[in-house]
Amino acid sequence: MTLICLGQCGYDLYAEIHQNYYNQLIHGLFMPLVVYGTFLGFPALLGTLDTHAYTIQLAVYCFYVGYYMLFDPVGALMSIALYTPVYYLAGRQVYKATSRWRNVTLGLAWIFAAVGIHEFFVHA
Repeated sequence: MTLICLGQCGYDLYAEIHQNYYNQLIHGLFMPLVVYGTFLGFPALLGTLDTHAYTIQLAVYCFYVGYYMLFDPVGALMSIALYTPVYYLAGRQVYKATSRWRNVTLGLAWIFAAVGIHEFFVHA
């Protein structure tokens, strides 16, 4: 079984792994937390705490939705509904931040906690 692939191969692998309702539910609950951590920590890791952080977040967000739109337009629209609040909340947190390392630490904490819980429940 291929563990890493892109494009249609990646989409098909995801569909194969997340076939039952329980897996999809856990994925739907915890992946927004991974995205939140990424939106929070990645711009800070690059040294931004201002409007450049919004630009980085928006670029990542648009790339993800655009890429997903190629394979599953309905799923991409659902992702827009799910991840827009995440994008907004992370942007507000970055804007209010006084320390970029605090955002890096918080972002990594969200990512590791969400991925750990997700992996425990879905892939265990």
